[in-house]
Amino acid sequence: MNRESTLQTRNRRLKTRKWLIVFVTKRRALLSALAALAFTITACSHPQGDFTPVRLSTGLEPLRADFNHDAGQVRLVLLVDPT
Repeated sequence: MNRESTLQTRNRRLKTRKWLIVFVTKRRALLSALAALAFTITACSHPQGDFTPVRLSTGLEPLRADFNHDAGQVRLVLLVDPT
């Protein structure tokens, strides 16, 4: 093999390698974006069940009873101040 054909072969390999790196990088970015979109869609979906706010003007006993009744499930307590 002469020097010129060796250089051409090496250049072809480098071009192929660069193309492969770009392809893999774009594929990873696309898969990451699709995964993020899927997680966002599932996180924004409305859960099943009845969620009604409870006004605690007299005491905390209704909250305590409801909180203890739902043991083993995900519970959220939101305190809102009007000021």
